[in-house]
Amino acid sequence: MMVHGVYVDDHDVAKLREYDVSIASCPRINAQLGMGVAPLAEFLNNGLRVGLGTDSPAATDSTDMISEMHIGMLIQRAVTPRNFMKSSTMLEMATIGGARALRMDDKVGSLEVGKRADIITVDVEQPHLAPFGLMPVQRLVYHAMGQDVDCVIVDGAIAMEGRKLTQIDERKVLDDAARALDARAEEAVALLEEIAQENHLNITFSAEQEDVTVQIGHTTRPATRQEAFTAFVIFFGLVGICAGGFFVLCRETSSYKKESLQQ
Repeated sequence: MMVHGVYVDDHDVAKLREYDVSIASCPRINAQLGMGVAPLAEFLNNGLRVGLGTDSPAATDSTDMISEMHIGMLIQRAVTPRNFMKSSTMLEMATIGGARALRMDDKVGSLEVGKRADIITVDVEQPHLAPFGLMPVQRLVYHAMGQDVDCVIVDGAIAMEGRKLTQIDERKVLDDAARALDARAEEAVALLEEIAQENHLNITFSAEQEDVTVQIGHTTRPATRQEAFTAFVIFFGLVGICAGGFFVLCRETSSYKKESLQQ
């Protein structure tokens, strides 16, 4: 499987087809990071197995698959108007297309006898989805949101019902995450103070003015470009530490959830 598949030419596509390589397209993160746009129409026209993905939660701001469909379709229509992407094609990539890309279409990806019961139900009694009976696929891809999902069933086990998680204590997870981030923040501040003290600098960040000042003794002056760059590297490095801690916590929570479902 090739993830993203943004920078490809005709020769690459031919090779992908020759070796039966599937594609995981992640349009939101591609747009968010300015990576480019995957030529989905070309992939599909060449018979490649294409599924929709979201990339890692450590990289993107959302793993909402419904939102991913919406954004992906709009981007494809904007850059390739002659190959007008249908909402049904995008829905297929988000479901059975992803299963085919993983060679799991005999187990998941569609509602069929003998397959695993991986199901979501969407509350269509919403003003932004009315009237849902008229072009339901288009309304799901165009207008639905992740918060419209009312129930989630994974391999026959109910993981969420009535918007309430059934396998884990959501409040406990949020509290644990807050405590972990607070602890990391305290470590980050202590480390920043230590680094600043070693360099005889009093570094102050201004979120409103987006600038950096350096205080030496009782004299305050604008930071030099090198000092400002160093300060920002330190700051964002510490932010990365905090984000990494949160990502690890989310991963452990996900593992716990999978274990609960298996039980």
